[in-house]
Amino acid sequence: MTRLRATAGRNLASLRGPTASTAIANLVILGGNAVAGIVSARTLGPAGQGQLAIVVLWSALIYMVGSLGLPSSCSYHVARWPD
Repeated sequence: MTRLRATAGRNLASLRGPTASTAIANLVILGGNAVAGIVSARTLGPAGQGQLAIVVLWSALIYMVGSLGLPSSCSYHVARWPD
């Protein structure tokens, strides 16, 4: 039982670095998107914002249809991958 706890402690410690770097990267991306949204809103004006919304909507829709469950199936097959 103590070996299991020691192993779990090492695994948790090995995840702290990648988890922190992922969290920091997500915050940087979020901040960049916020700045880009403000700059585009100020630059484009009301008519341009509608056009930008249409472009973003269609690109997101094409991505969703194009992926067709690929992330879910990839996770499923990686989880079933023999060790």
